[in-house]
Amino acid sequence: MKNVSRRKFIIGASAGAVAIGAGVGVPAVVIGQNQAQKAAKFAATLERPLTLYLRDASKGEMVLLADDKQVIIHDSDLANRLLNAAQ
Repeated sequence: MKNVSRRKFIIGASAGAVAIGAGVGVPAVVIGQNQAQKAAKFAATLERPLTLYLRDASKGEMVLLADDKQVIIHDSDLANRLLNAAQ
């Protein structure tokens, strides 16, 4: 199983949504658009939605399910943001 970075997970889960903060230069916008296009193509190949569940919040351990693939992610910041969003 290959590991997924937080950036790839967020891009894949967003499937095309690109957030651009104030002061971002043109090269960053182009990179973001290329990544969003790749994410949209990947999302189009999925037979089912991406699913993420938080296995252990204290360790920041999450499981991402995409069709028949399962990827374990360790990211405390993302786990905390998900918990805060769920409240």
